[in-house]
Amino acid sequence: MKKIYIFLFLLITTLVASQASAHKRLFILLGQSNMSGRAPIEDADMAVCPMVKLLNADGHFEVLRNPLNRFSNIRKDIAMQKLGPGYTFAETLSEQLQDTIFFVVNARGGTALERFMKNDTAGYYEKTLFRIKQALRERPDLKPATIIWHQGESNRDDYQSYLNHLNTLVADLRSDLGIPDLPFIAGEIGRWNPDYSHIVEKIALIPDSIPYAGLVSSEGLTNIDEFHFDTRSQRELGKRYAKKYLELSGEKVSRLVQIRSKLFESNSKEVLVAAHRGDWRNACENSLEAIENAIRMGVDIVEVDLARTKDGHLILLHDKTLDRTTTGKGKPEDHTLAEIKALRLRNGCHIKTIYKVPTLEEALLTAKGKVMLNLDKAFDYFDQVYELLEKTGTTNLVIMKSNAPAEDVKRDYGKYLDKVVFMPKVNLDEEDAIQKLNDYLRVLKPVAIEFKFAHDTNLLPYEVKKIMAGKSHIWYNTLWDTHAGGHDDDCSLANRDKGYGYLIDNLGATILQTDRPAYLIDYLKHKSKVMDCKRDWTYLQSENEFQAPSVPHFMVEECFLKGKQSPQTNEDGIIVTPYFAAVIDGATAKSTFTYEGKKTGRLAMELALEAIRDFPKDIDAVEAISRITEKIHDFYVEHNLLNELKSEPGKRFTANGVIYSYARNEVWQVGDCQCIIGNLYSSNEKEIDAIMANARAAVNEVALLDGATVKDLESHDPGREFIYPFLQKQAVLQNCPIEGQRYAFPVFDGFPVQMKQVNIFPVGDAEEVVLSSDGYPHLYSTLHESECYLADILEKDPLCIRLYKSTKGIKKGNCSFDDRAYLRIKIKK
Repeated sequence: MKKIYIFLFLLITTLVASQASAHKRLFILLGQSNMSGRAPIEDADMAVCPMVKLLNADGHFEVLRNPLNRFSNIRKDIAMQKLGPGYTFAETLSEQLQDTIFFVVNARGGTALERFMKNDTAGYYEKTLFRIKQALRERPDLKPATIIWHQGESNRDDYQSYLNHLNTLVADLRSDLGIPDLPFIAGEIGRWNPDYSHIVEKIALIPDSIPYAGLVSSEGLTNIDEFHFDTRSQRELGKRYAKKYLELSGEKVSRLVQIRSKLFESNSKEVLVAAHRGDWRNACENSLEAIENAIRMGVDIVEVDLARTKDGHLILLHDKTLDRTTTGKGKPEDHTLAEIKALRLRNGCHIKTIYKVPTLEEALLTAKGKVMLNLDKAFDYFDQVYELLEKTGTTNLVIMKSNAPAEDVKRDYGKYLDKVVFMPKVNLDEEDAIQKLNDYLRVLKPVAIEFKFAHDTNLLPYEVKKIMAGKSHIWYNTLWDTHAGGHDDDCSLANRDKGYGYLIDNLGATILQTDRPAYLIDYLKHKSKVMDCKRDWTYLQSENEFQAPSVPHFMVEECFLKGKQSPQTNEDGIIVTPYFAAVIDGATAKSTFTYEGKKTGRLAMELALEAIRDFPKDIDAVEAISRITEKIHDFYVEHNLLNELKSEPGKRFTANGVIYSYARNEVWQVGDCQCIIGNLYSSNEKEIDAIMANARAAVNEVALLDGATVKDLESHDPGREFIYPFLQKQAVLQNCPIEGQRYAFPVFDGFPVQMKQVNIFPVGDAEEVVLSSDGYPHLYSTLHESECYLADILEKDPLCIRLYKSTKGIKKGNCSFDDRAYLRIKIKK
């Protein structure tokens, strides 16, 4: 029953969220003393939340500030109203949702559940309902988003009917507000008191007993007295309420919000990536294009540099002159903005481009909601910078850094420190480094600190790791060797674990600024896969269905071919000839046609391999792909299938492939087979398959909520059944010649391949090439890594609906969700 309620909750709240433009959210906070607040209010709890409005005693909304329960019409003495969970709940949600939200807080300490119920002589229910309706009259655009409830201490002895009474209370509120599915989120009371054991057990059953309800844990929270949470715990409880609301509601938050959430979580181990001057390897440094590229690749922070023009405009520019990065000459302060806008940016090779020098305002608007900006060389213009932040609504995305003493920063910029992120810089090669660090932590409490050290003989980075633990993030720059003790980008190119890995694992870095953001992101993705590779690897020999021949121009370092069911039904294939190496993946048949016991995917694979075996050594991609197409097409003609398959593309013999040509020094990728060429990785996943995989996952999740087991779905996959008609119909998209068809994809199917859809990668100086089918959820540069990741998925997500969403999962009796083929070759130069 609980699973059904959760599913309905998600469905309903998703629909509600889609109407967010029509309604503003009203949050209703009810309960007893821990909701009204008994924890001391400290300086950190006194800041106003400008995007959160609280209903006051006159029925109007004002900016929320502590104590939140002071306007309650059922509260006890005003002096008793202190810090509850509502403040950080409001603070966190306003940050996450980036929208104005509204609160009604109506709690009363020392009060049993029965006193809050409708028609009780105390009248607390009627007074609370009056306050809620007062809010709805004041703002007709409001709609209750959820009820946040914290109560139970006063029912520690009278707990037998607690769930029945709470169910009645919630049902009455929903009925009187006209929202029968209004979400309800309760919080556990403190676990420190043994007298609470029975009522704690009842509260734990709330999600099973009340429709559309969630529960927030109090695990690890501490107290100030017998009944009440302390300040730290109230703050944490509020965050947990916010997290639960976002989890259950399915409300989407911006990429920037996600980044800030990690940045402000001091215990987070997730590494944030900062791109130095943006993606300057593929665009001009400090350009809008460099920022946009960095956003697309998944960077968290982009570092840019500021300068000011003659007429007082702030622009992005690193150098003291325009000479290196633009077509102009001289100092920026000697030119007006109009004059600088007439210039063109130069790229890293000093070649003139079509791009212009951006203003800070343009950069802020480009980054807004998508990425954080670290503004370097900005402190001289801080007041002007802040005016632009206010104007563009981007105060939440900027990081300012300085090595100025902590007291000076607080004195000169204190009014800004609760509005923008300030990050100190500490040089660990200086004698007073630890003193400066401790001063920053004591005076400013920064979310992160940037460190540098020239050589790894310096032992202070290890001390820093201990000092910073749980307090703040550690930032290192990997731009060149003297910034991170030699563990820089160049070191990482040779050995990522000795470069980036050393800073992360040994020194506790959780922010790295790099000149190679794509390379670092790829490493972090690899590193984040928690895989136990201590396995018996003998199966890689005993179960391998392909034996690689010896050829003159490249060496097969690793290969593995295995069918998900048996060698006879395996639709993947590998071929190695003196001049070619290829992996071909026959597509799962969408018809019942067989020839000599073989299905269409197997036939397509075998025909493709036959064609490749006859390739002349210097054939180009166009001719090679044409020959494979002709091979399959001739089979259709020979067996009188051509007319039928022209009209019914879902029945065609279909395969994907990735082919290495030694003579051309290229890799040709047709469809979603994968490849790694040096540092380049291409999975080439089809967008339409991702859509189908998500649809299948949703249907199977519903089946699991409805009582099916994983084993049931391995025998009968309702998600696969649901998408199967679409999989048959999507064949019209393969080799589709219509220009601009976003879902079109190339395959070998006996009909002309659109070469615009084919990837042709130059191998260049790369010494190794890895080719594989999509039977590996992610391709790594070694077979062990690829197998380990696959094994991890098959263990944790055998249906392939969560960790790795696929159009199919493991069927009963199969060893994997798909056939798999892996080939790693070393090129003899």
